[in-house]
Amino acid sequence: MFLALKEMRHAKGRYAMIIAVVALVSYLVYFLTGLAWGLSNSFTQTVTNWNASSITLNQDANLNIMGSRLNEDDLTYDEQSTSPIAVAATSIPNHSQEAENSDNQASKLANVFFFGSNLDAFTMPQVVEGKAISTADEAIADPELESFGYQLGDMIEVPTLDK
Repeated sequence: MFLALKEMRHAKGRYAMIIAVVALVSYLVYFLTGLAWGLSNSFTQTVTNWNASSITLNQDANLNIMGSRLNEDDLTYDEQSTSPIAVAATSIPNHSQEAENSDNQASKLANVFFFGSNLDAFTMPQVVEGKAISTADEAIADPELESFGYQLGDMIEVPTLDK
């Protein structure tokens, strides 16, 4: 121990650099762990906020809500305590300035996620701006769509659904 302390006093810079590298690697691990936890939590947060006692998926979904496709005819359920939803993911045109000026074809599209539900269901999001849905062709959109050049009242074309 005596020789180690003597060596550390003799080469202070070298050992300070080793301590700094270990501290930076520890900070990197801490940062990446927080990032991974946040990303994994964001995928489950919507389903967690439903406060549902159960969710029904088809047997081929491999416990993946995006992979589950159920027809309403296949289900029997109590309409007072459950709410069927329809799920779809697609891309819509990105109308932001960055996309208009970009030559990259992928940036000209915005990835969106749709889900449909009964109007009185617990899964319906609250309207914070605008008016409530009154027809089947209306939607409640996340304010994030403004970053893609959309505004309240705009028509959103969904190419995969021809709507």
